[in-house]
Amino acid sequence: MINIITAISNPDVNLFEGAIKRYSSFFNLGLDFNWIIQFHSSSQIDEFNIESYPFISFDIADDRSIYDAWNLALKRIKTGNVIFLGLDDIPNFEFLLDASKIMLSELDLLSTDVKMQSLDSKFSYTRSNPKLGKVSLYKFTYCHPGLVFSHLLFANKSFNENYKIISDGLFYSKIPFLNVVGYFPSSGVTMLVGGISNSRKGARSRFIELLRALYVGDMDLNRFQLIGLLKSFPAYILSFFPSFLFKFFQKTRWMLSSYF
Repeated sequence: MINIITAISNPDVNLFEGAIKRYSSFFNLGLDFNWIIQFHSSSQIDEFNIESYPFISFDIADDRSIYDAWNLALKRIKTGNVIFLGLDDIPNFEFLLDASKIMLSELDLLSTDVKMQSLDSKFSYTRSNPKLGKVSLYKFTYCHPGLVFSHLLFANKSFNENYKIISDGLFYSKIPFLNVVGYFPSSGVTMLVGGISNSRKGARSRFIELLRALYVGDMDLNRFQLIGLLKSFPAYILSFFPSFLFKFFQKTRWMLSSYF
């Protein structure tokens, strides 16, 4: 089984309806999964008859951030594998089917590359994830929606809720290595680019959160963490430039990253 965790704060109606149709088709095709939705407010579900879908498990809580919501959702998982997908992350059925059939131990990991597509569909590129073998995620630039974990990895552990952007990186930096035991060769997930983490506000927040994590001791100052901090600095500086310049920089960076 695979558990798909989705935290929803202010859902886009079209995205939500599209996701329900997508997962309904997966269910009809025989995928063994549970779509675990963590809502921020009860008012968000009034117009959706989600209780009628057997593959949906939902809860409502006034969470402080996506990591708070993920922690709440993880407490409801008792078995199977885990993947974190937003409403605007579109998974490939074959990828999820493969991931649902493999039993993972605590430190095992499944991965696939992620196709990054702009909201206006004017450009896209593929972001690589780690392939087979041992990997330290704090040394590797990864794309979270393309990673599948064992639920055991999160037993008695949680994401740091004091951060809104970098907490997944902090979480995996505490784990010496994970063992990639399965790799889906084509892009298993399409991720729409344009959320908070890819905005000017997100660029500022990421750099400030990294500095704060370093200052309070939530992040160790090693070579790899320092490289991550330095890589975030140009986006932080450009976030104070006009929006069109920042978007041009982001587009260029995304396209170049597909070659390296």
